[in-house]
Amino acid sequence: MEDNNELFTEETGTVGEEPAEDTPVTEETAPETQSAPRFTEGETYRWDGEQFIKAKKKNGLKVFAVCVCLALVAACVALGLVIARYSGTGGGRAPGSMVYEAGEQSGAETVKDKDKGKDKDKEKDKDKDKTAQSETESSREYPGSHSAVIRPAGDETYSMADLYERCAPACCTIYVPVSGGAVLGSGFVVDAENGYVVTNHHVIERAGKTITVKFYDGRQFDAELVGSDEATDIAVLRIEAEGLTELPLGDSSNVRVGDPVIAIGTPYSENLAGTLTNGRISGVDRQFEVKDFYGRTEKIMKLIQTNAAINSGNSGGPLINMQGQVIGINVMKLVDEYEGLGFAIPMSSAVTVINNLIDYGKVVDRTDLVTTPAKLGITASALSPNDENLRAEYDLPEDLPEGVLVIETTRSTAVYKAGLRNFDIITAFNGKKVEKFDDLKAELGKYSAGDTVTLTFYRFETGEEITIEFVLEK
Repeated sequence: MEDNNELFTEETGTVGEEPAEDTPVTEETAPETQSAPRFTEGETYRWDGEQFIKAKKKNGLKVFAVCVCLALVAACVALGLVIARYSGTGGGRAPGSMVYEAGEQSGAETVKDKDKGKDKDKEKDKDKDKTAQSETESSREYPGSHSAVIRPAGDETYSMADLYERCAPACCTIYVPVSGGAVLGSGFVVDAENGYVVTNHHVIERAGKTITVKFYDGRQFDAELVGSDEATDIAVLRIEAEGLTELPLGDSSNVRVGDPVIAIGTPYSENLAGTLTNGRISGVDRQFEVKDFYGRTEKIMKLIQTNAAINSGNSGGPLINMQGQVIGINVMKLVDEYEGLGFAIPMSSAVTVINNLIDYGKVVDRTDLVTTPAKLGITASALSPNDENLRAEYDLPEDLPEGVLVIETTRSTAVYKAGLRNFDIITAFNGKKVEKFDDLKAELGKYSAGDTVTLTFYRFETGEEITIEFVLEK
């Protein structure tokens, strides 16, 4: 660094005017200006850059400090304005505040005023709590809740004509072309914004790619199948449409025998679309057995019974109370055996299925709507394992325990996968002793598909008693 400084000073050290060569440099002849440094031959001059840099740093710090101070002042002013606005001490008078002139005793009054403000805030909080409680009571939550919500009925009722005018725009015909013709059913809109339409599963179960929703005003739309459940006989469709009307859902658990109701649907033919029938609630919580072709019970449904005419084509349509709410989904009529007996799926149970189908495309939450009789999936003997003929037929040993002899077990069943095999002897079902076939049948009838149970059996080949656990199937 020493050499660099020396080079710098030799080249730039003289910044004044140079005197003439013949004139000696003296104090008298030197320029009278402060910018002209005195120069002494033979001496080395240095530039103190470090002091220059320190001076610049000090100036920068001063500028930064001034900026910070200005920012703090601005923040304090803004904060003061906000406090003044909400405390009523600013230029304007806040609602509920008091303004005092000089000399008045404002301290105590200010405290009282603040207390009043706190009281008002508490009252507002109470009002909010009441509103939230009211909203909770007016909107019952169900598993998977998304679009369908049960709401209170209210006190206002309508005449039949007014009820039809309010509800019919939300009702529709479901048209499903099938080989050799078409299937007609009914439905109704539960979510106008998203275009969700509810109907019965059996209405659309044979549908291919085409499902058409037709409203009574002539509009029709292609529908997408969102989800369908065979056990509960409920299906949800979706259409792309604007200006839809939806039907509010009511709490079917509050219906009473004798309550008036109406049904809207399309019985028999499209020419009869929008038919209204009326009647009353004839029964609640009816346990209705649905049988297969061979007369075996497939499921037991909990239904609302009504004497409102429900015919072929009404399936999937709404059963409506006099407040204009859907309390049931019309599902069937006992045409062959009785007249005047219609049934509907209670909405308080159906709403869980509807929301599950919208959210998941299938039912994931169990309801009390359907009970499916449990099956073991085995063929068993009604005779005692110690019966001579039975023992001879299957070459069984003597002195077997009393129970139910398993003749055949289906490999795809849960009980087979759990360990039950042919010629095992069932001696207990879910902890209850079983000595004959009727005992097993009676115990099995106490449970439904989906229940977890235990089964105890004797395996004579090894002489051991085994207990297994599995889930009952339908």
